Amino acid sequence: MKRLLALEFNRLLRQKSLIIIGILIVLISLSQVGVAYVSAYEDFMGNMQYIITARSIIESSFQLGNFQILLIGIFTSLFIATDITQGTIRNKLIAGYSKMEVYLTQMILSISITILGLVLYHLFPILFTSDITFPITVEDSGSLANFFIHIGFGYLLIIVGVVLTTWIAMKAKSTAGAIIFTILIFVFGPTFVVIAKSVAEGILLTNIDQFTDFELFEATAKQIDEIFSTSL
Repeated sequence: MKRLLALEFNRLLRQKSLIIIGILIVLISLSQVGVAYVSAYEDFMGNMQYIITARSIIESSFQLGNFQILLIGIFTSLFIATDITQGTIRNKLIAGYSKMEVYLTQMILSISITILGLVLYHLFPILFTSDITFPITVEDSGSLANFFIHIGFGYLLIIVGVVLTTWIAMKAKSTAGAIIFTILIFVFGPTFVVIAKSVAEGILLTNIDQFTDFELFEATAKQIDEIFSTSL
């Protein structure tokens, strides 16, 4: 399996589309930093105030409908679907690799592509955080521990989404089908999250009398918002 994984990584690095997707992600990231810079203003005390911060750029980047996330999902599906349509997966099976080894290799590649794309997008807000946007440790934005928890859940969410598109791409056995299913998942994913959030609110909040147990109602509603905020 190690040899198969090495061969697949070499094939990945030869993809021109990988460079194009990387450049687009960098441009999107830089544009976010630029917007943060031009939206800053000086208050009456002479202190710079930032409407968009490095923290807000990073935390909002995990929304499924974001363009950079869609790019990562489409590239992953396209890479796998091309492998299927060109018959190389069949060649791998003929060479003696098991279906499980082929599947795990594709999953590892998908996760690697996802992490690489996200790190590339997050790199520039972090690099410019001290000059252009507030540091991520600013107290009114929550603790640093809370930030890393949010990031962890965000990465997990996108990895799960890409793993799902990988599985669909391998089942679809066509480039068009893989891309269509990827778009459906990443574009309409937030819609399903909104539905899930509404169901959760209906189950949990309807059992709490907001007039007699207002604090519990508010705390529960806040917890629901925090759980689903990563993907909305």
